[in-house]
Amino acid sequence: MASKYTPKEVSTDLDGLIAVMTKYPTFKVGDKVLKPDEKEWALADTKALKKSIDDDLAEREALERQLTTVNNRLQDTAKTGNEVITRGRSAVRGAFGADSDEYEQVGGTRTSERKPAKRAPKKPA
Repeated sequence: MASKYTPKEVSTDLDGLIAVMTKYPTFKVGDKVLKPDEKEWALADTKALKKSIDDDLAEREALERQLTTVNNRLQDTAKTGNEVITRGRSAVRGAFGADSDEYEQVGGTRTSERKPAKRAPKKPA
């Protein structure tokens, strides 16, 4: 589910909260929603939450790098495949003709199936 806060923004904001909580050790966030079994959210809880976010961010960045590598390799392979198809289609057209079943089989449009060019009517002089 999309959030209006990015994990990086939250991590940065938690740095500020951790700095304040470190400077004032008695400061705690009172919230039974965050920790229903306890009365307060302490510095250790905040640090653990930030570490969890940072760990997940690092894992996501590593996976994105892997995905980028795979996508680049896939694009290179597809480009090579397309070049082979283009050259193969030309070779089939030369060997069997532009109106052959073989040319159609490799993805070419047979000459007899092409629409004739429509000429624009001449304007009266």
